[in-house]
Amino acid sequence: MTSKVPNLVLKSVHFYVKIIYVLIASVHFLRWLPYSLCFQIVREMTRDIKQLDIAKRNLTSSITTLHHLHILLTGVDSLAQWVDQRDYASIARQLPAILNVLQLFDDFQEVEQMAKITNRLSKLKQSLTVQLATDMKAVFQAGQLSERVTDMCRVAAALEGSVKSNFCRWFIDQQLSEYTVLYAENEEGAWLDKIEERYKWYVRKLTDFERTGLSKVFPPDWDMGRLMTKEFCNVTRDVLYRMMTRRRPDLDFRLLGHAIQHTRMFESLLIKRFPSKPDFNFDKAIWSVFDSFLDVFISAQEKTLNQFLEDCANKIRSVPSRECSTHAVPFSSSADMFLLLKKVITECSKLSSEPDALLKDVVGVVRVCLRNYAHGCLTAFLPTAHGQQTGSSTANLFNLIREDTTQSFLGAALFIYLCGKGRGTTSKNSRQILNSNKLSSRHFKLKNDQR
Repeated sequence: MTSKVPNLVLKSVHFYVKIIYVLIASVHFLRWLPYSLCFQIVREMTRDIKQLDIAKRNLTSSITTLHHLHILLTGVDSLAQWVDQRDYASIARQLPAILNVLQLFDDFQEVEQMAKITNRLSKLKQSLTVQLATDMKAVFQAGQLSERVTDMCRVAAALEGSVKSNFCRWFIDQQLSEYTVLYAENEEGAWLDKIEERYKWYVRKLTDFERTGLSKVFPPDWDMGRLMTKEFCNVTRDVLYRMMTRRRPDLDFRLLGHAIQHTRMFESLLIKRFPSKPDFNFDKAIWSVFDSFLDVFISAQEKTLNQFLEDCANKIRSVPSRECSTHAVPFSSSADMFLLLKKVITECSKLSSEPDALLKDVVGVVRVCLRNYAHGCLTAFLPTAHGQQTGSSTANLFNLIREDTTQSFLGAALFIYLCGKGRGTTSKNSRQILNSNKLSSRHFKLKNDQR
């Protein structure tokens, strides 16, 4: 094939050179000919010049195609030798160029000679893929790291298909094989109380990966450190989810907080080491797995608040006498309650990777707490009628009204005001109720003075 193409090109060149000589010789005779005949000759010469332009483009294209064909044939022959010799440095330099040149002949695949070249190159690539995968695994298992390994990685990147991804998967599995055994979900050391140990293990592994120069063996665009870290986060998240689901009764609020705290510290370290890139963002990479189990936190806070309210009510009931006053005196327990609620909301923002989602549940807990405080603690503080404790806040309120005492009526108004806030009544309406009750109490006091 290569011998026929040059002969055709040379024949075309000789033919058009002769035409050029004829045209040049014809120009000298134009001045002796009539005008009409000269015009016809010039038109024919122009037509011949256009044909020469077309011939020039065809000739240039033929020479370029011939050059590419020469590169392809030479490259395929050399590639076969390099594969047999395992010369990965030469393969890494020339394989991308050979594959790029082959793409230029996509429109000529119906030609028998081109089809043979393409099939030969495909077989060489298949043989190289199997050979390269075997050699790379053997070199890494033996620990014989050198520049030759870098050449192997460059060849793997140049080969089409899943050669690179398969090797990266194999290498990462090798690096994390110890971790998957030590911290499997059925191991005692894998539980949340020792979660910092698994993070320390990976920090040591990542440090050794960079300190020994293993990270420099791979091309920079592979991001092997990020790939390995991403896989570690995925494996850890899956193991933690399965483990917490299986041992859900063993989950404790403090244990969950301990695990989340160390997870956030570890993710902060990863973010500093690996700044965010497309497909590599380690913010909340593991932390988000705990969101499905934060009902433990809600239950613990409900128990704490209920115990607090019960203690407040018991303390108020245990007081021997409760003096009435015309001035509002805040309960010391109310300040403690709001400090406790503030602590609950603060811890909520620290535990959940999506604080707004958890805050909805916390708001429900706070609402119930305020309502129970108004019904339980404030009702326990209200004085009894004729030395007897009433069974409900409504009965207590009517007994207080019948006593016609200013102090008792003000206490009832305060009770209505606080309960209204607990039920969601607007503060403006509550103040109006309280003011109207104050006016009514003054009216009762005036009637008593007149009597």
